[in-house]
Amino acid sequence: PTAAPPLFGTPRAAPDPPAVEEAARIWCAGRRRLVIAGPAPPGFAAAARAAARLAAETPAVLAAEATSQLRHHPQRDPGLALDGLEWLAAPGGFLDRQPPEAVLLLHGAPAGRWTLGWLERTPARLLVAAPRWCDPVNRAEAVLVGDPEAALDLLAEASRRLRPAGADTEWLGAVREADARAWRGVEQALRGGGPMPEPAAVAEVLGALPDGAQIQLGNSLAVRLADIAAPGSHRALTVLHQRGASGIDGFVSSAAGAAAATGRPTVALGGDLSFAHDAGGLAAARAVRVPLVLAVLANGGGRLFDLLPVAARADLEKEYRDRFRCPTPIDFAALAAAYGLPHRRAATRNEVRAALEEALGRPGPTLVEIVPDPPGARAFLEGAARRS
Repeated sequence: PTAAPPLFGTPRAAPDPPAVEEAARIWCAGRRRLVIAGPAPPGFAAAARAAARLAAETPAVLAAEATSQLRHHPQRDPGLALDGLEWLAAPGGFLDRQPPEAVLLLHGAPAGRWTLGWLERTPARLLVAAPRWCDPVNRAEAVLVGDPEAALDLLAEASRRLRPAGADTEWLGAVREADARAWRGVEQALRGGGPMPEPAAVAEVLGALPDGAQIQLGNSLAVRLADIAAPGSHRALTVLHQRGASGIDGFVSSAAGAAAATGRPTVALGGDLSFAHDAGGLAAARAVRVPLVLAVLANGGGRLFDLLPVAARADLEKEYRDRFRCPTPIDFAALAAAYGLPHRRAATRNEVRAALEEALGRPGPTLVEIVPDPPGARAFLEGAARRS
């Protein structure tokens, strides 16, 4: 007879007790506490629950990035959730005027440029809990390296022994009001069912996802817009992402692999430049039998660079177009036909929602070409920031 496979105990590396105690003392000393959940892999569910427990017990505001596996989660607490962190962290914004006293950065560096800038200048004391060394702004007072769930449970246990100072309820209320005000500004900036900038398209795609689905966010612009254009939800969504060097490569192939491996409805949302780098991945996508939506922002190249100062240089217009944005004209309908895939084109918010719902309702891949309306993300950021 075939022997049963042995039981395998996965090791959990926990941070040193002295480091945990010091972190707990810092965490418990103040009355204004903020947890920032950065990018994390899909298997982060246990640590997500531990982060939610820590935030509820101490208590603390919990700001979860789209890629943290905590932003779209059944256990999120609306009373403690801060979805508009990037808006509140803008220079001169709410967090500059009313900063927390302690910040716990969880798992990895945040993507938001305003959030990173705020972490550099805030007077708040900074703690980090991550599976490897992480101190993106070089000012952390304690870095708890190890299994994030173990680190958070140990930090919560030490905090209970120290009996943290009571929360500043006025500050918690002010955070909730500032967050609500920011999202009202976003809604006003995105209002209407007509032509749409990229953020409106991203909001529609995220809003169309059913409970239990997974979404792969393309690197650069898409992953950042998912934070500033769409608030969290109680849906159980898995968020895949490709942050880091060569993050735009393999966009189609990895989404097809994720759909095939999990058997779950999958949406891949990214820009046309990322798509162009892996158009050959459509061959792999053809083999997928569950709903797979390849939602491509056909916005004329790397539009993340529109947010940089170089984009405003009239004297460098050609250089910016050819060396930064790198537009790659693609006939999406013809490309889909070449691989035998259904194709839909969407140029309004209503068309995006309809195309997503149709594609998620049938097995196999669908290529959805999303055509945003200029002037795009830069104008949205400026307009929403003024309203918030």
